[in-house]
Amino acid sequence: MGFKLASLEPREFFRLSARKQSVHIAEDEDGGLKRVLRWWDLLTFGLASTLGAGIFVTAGVAQVQAGGGLIFSFLVAGFAALLSGLCYAEYAARIPVSGSAYTFIYVTLGELIGWLVGWNMTLEYAVSASAVAQGWASYFTKMMINLGWPLPDWISGMPLWGPFSFSPLALSIIVLCTVVLLFGMQESSYLNMTVTIVNLIIIVFIIVVGAMHFDIANWGNFWANADNSSPAAGVAAAAATVFFAFIGFDSVTTLAGEVKKPKTDLPLAILATLVIVTSLYVGVSVVLTGLVTYLEVDQNAPLSSAFSHIHLPWAATVVAVGSVTTLTATTLSSLLGQPRVFFQMAQDGLLFETFGTVSARGVPITGTLVTLALSGALALFFDLDALAHMISAGTLLAYCAVAGGIAVMRFSLVPATPKYGSDGELVEVPQSQPRYSLVNFGPRWEALSYAVHNHIALVVGLYVLVSAGFGVFLSLKIWYMTGVFAAGLFLIYLVLQLQTHTNQPKSFSVPLVPLVPLISVTFNIVLLVHLPYDALIRVLIWSVIGMLVYMFYGVHYSHLNQDYLKLKKDASEERLITGGGVTYGSRSSDEKRLGYSDDDSALVGLDD
Repeated sequence: MGFKLASLEPREFFRLSARKQSVHIAEDEDGGLKRVLRWWDLLTFGLASTLGAGIFVTAGVAQVQAGGGLIFSFLVAGFAALLSGLCYAEYAARIPVSGSAYTFIYVTLGELIGWLVGWNMTLEYAVSASAVAQGWASYFTKMMINLGWPLPDWISGMPLWGPFSFSPLALSIIVLCTVVLLFGMQESSYLNMTVTIVNLIIIVFIIVVGAMHFDIANWGNFWANADNSSPAAGVAAAAATVFFAFIGFDSVTTLAGEVKKPKTDLPLAILATLVIVTSLYVGVSVVLTGLVTYLEVDQNAPLSSAFSHIHLPWAATVVAVGSVTTLTATTLSSLLGQPRVFFQMAQDGLLFETFGTVSARGVPITGTLVTLALSGALALFFDLDALAHMISAGTLLAYCAVAGGIAVMRFSLVPATPKYGSDGELVEVPQSQPRYSLVNFGPRWEALSYAVHNHIALVVGLYVLVSAGFGVFLSLKIWYMTGVFAAGLFLIYLVLQLQTHTNQPKSFSVPLVPLVPLISVTFNIVLLVHLPYDALIRVLIWSVIGMLVYMFYGVHYSHLNQDYLKLKKDASEERLITGGGVTYGSRSSDEKRLGYSDDDSALVGLDD
């Protein structure tokens, strides 16, 4: 299959792109992945994905931005990640399949939005692995220097111009980890668990030894930073930079198709990962800011250089060796996610079929090799700072979509499933009953409440737009406009707070809906607008490329839309196709399994 320009009317295109994947179909498409993982496997993958990136890679870049406020930057980013983690946990328990945010949004918000989220996730994982590989190369170089065997610049890495660099050493760890992944998930899990235990020992060592040499004088000008920005601005900018370090729980959800007990193990692993890594991040950031100031920190290898700065070369060597093992596990885990997103997209027909095939060991081999090529090229030619900002932008967009999707899912009016007789004839079409608010202010309020439920995606979309305005004016310090948009956010929240939940989960559920998902949306957007504009432009360009891929390939080969287009082409006396929609007289057994949805009926069956 290749790209094609099929004749679709604009109305047809938008109707098809809004279709939602059936939950039951999504769960049935395991595609040969082996369910061999338990919660402790997921926890070690989550820890490996997060610990190295935050502590050993971006802490130096963020300290330059925030100074001593780095501590609060990790707290802010951790709080935002925890809110997103709660949303991911509910989704993962309801829809335990590979694909993570891509599949979650496909089911709740439709195919096009799901595709764009998934497309940006592929950038997220590729850049994450590349950024961590850059950090690994820096620490490996430090380790070799401490051991008395310095590497030449053309191997360890050297700057070229602008955001470009040349680092064959960073490429080498990408290749090594890819080889390990090709041996299979169970084997990768054993190695990952062993290395993660070593990593935790090293991190405790850093906190204990660093605390023994803490110099309070380094906190004398606590909020000073390289940009001379205000404390709040510095903390926000650094929080946006380090936020990508919390994507470990995101990579956990990409493994849902390989978990034995996904409905219980996934939420447990996600939340445990976030609590543990946030605590360790704060501990290490306290130590780091007490050892060196923002003027002295090494942005590429902050921790080992900090111990060298206070004349503890033996500790610097231990940290460098430990950093290499930690970042090896982090690179391994980062490379896991992207092939599985590719795999799920191919299972849905939105990406080339070859991405949906697995090897005899249960590995999505094409996606793994393509990830090697993308991540390897980025690690070889881009510097760490540019990579960190790009990954934060893609991550925040995905988290915003997932949080908004929780609100949409909870308040959607879900019609009952139509019933058919043994002959395939429609015998009953149950009508969904309108669900009103928690309070009754009269007929007009009831009508408004029903409209909110019936158009919940538009209401949440409006909240996202108002949050964007709030974040922009907050960053520009135009306080009266910030207040206006804050009032708008509160008004939308209040309207939703008075509505009843029409789609309550039976498994894990986010508490305090809609408060938690809406705060998560606002936090993510505020962090997003504090990123450098060039990072946002790069993500926008990537999104445009993804939109073109969807228009010329995905929408035409989507399994949902392929079935629809076939029905359109083969229209007969049993089918009446009007205006891009399908009206059924009678249904064959093949048609019943299609499960495509123009409304929220795709949500029927969650938690069944």
